Amino acid sequence: MRELTISASEEIVRRAERRRSRQFWAGLAALTLKLAGFLATTLLLSWGLLALFFFAIGGFSIDGMVIQLHNFTTRYLAADPARLAAFRHLAVAIYCGAALLLMILRRHHILPAPQRSARHG
Repeated sequence: MRELTISASEEIVRRAERRRSRQFWAGLAALTLKLAGFLATTLLLSWGLLALFFFAIGGFSIDGMVIQLHNFTTRYLAADPARLAAFRHLAVAIYCGAALLLMILRRHHILPAPQRSARHG
């Protein structure tokens, strides 16, 4: 009789451990999906900021934007390697700064909502 009781209690413990393990992996998968979505939308927004920048320096017209892009392209192709390296470092720093700013502004999408207690009475 005692063996049956120990076996049943061990089975209950095993089921509880399996349930906790499944909940852990499900939570980890949900967090990973949420982070991937957050990073993907931040990436798209930062690309949109880049497009908006070129649109703005073109006077908010397609023709002006194309003219500015052509000017940028000709100067980029004519630059020497040292100047290109400096420009690339500056461009990456500005892009990363803009992406970081977007992440800070969008932090409410990744952080959990604060717990509020219900007021009764």
